[in-house]
Amino acid sequence: MDEFKKEAASYSTNYYEYLVSSKDNAGTVMRKVLIILAAAVILLVGGYFTLRYLPSLGVILFFLIGAGVWYLWRFVSIEYEYVIAQGEFEMEAIYGKRQRKKVMVAKIREMEIIAPAEKRYLDQAKRNEPAKTINASISIDDPSTYFCIYNDKSTGKKTMLYFSATKKAVAILKYYNPGATIVSDKLPI
Repeated sequence: MDEFKKEAASYSTNYYEYLVSSKDNAGTVMRKVLIILAAAVILLVGGYFTLRYLPSLGVILFFLIGAGVWYLWRFVSIEYEYVIAQGEFEMEAIYGKRQRKKVMVAKIREMEIIAPAEKRYLDQAKRNEPAKTINASISIDDPSTYFCIYNDKSTGKKTMLYFSATKKAVAILKYYNPGATIVSDKLPI
């Protein structure tokens, strides 16, 4: 038995769960700035007209703007949780640490490729022409970023998913789909 199979055998191959907070990229920072600027402009313009014509509505306007910022902020504060259970890979997005949305579910053995997000593997994957790309990783440039290509049952199209992997996760993925999984030595524990 090779070293990798011994390591995989030491893990529970039925369940693994991992939570990742996405780093702020340029788009996320821009959305945060726009939310703050929009709130400031609405507060200044609305505050001027409210104080001038209906001063008693100023407090209501202030609370409405605060509620709007609170509501929108969750869409720029995203965490991803993936669960590997009984041969299935499931990904959920958690918005603002309050609301969950299922991103994908796929059978591991049906995935075409599971590999590190390195140029040589990405070039090979792009030839498969995925119709959709989902980024649920810390950052595309992070050494722990992996990708997989699977057929989305809901749309019937090939989808590429970027996710942040650990040694344990890759060992379990390799257990369920050894022919499609490529192991990297740059992974955290």
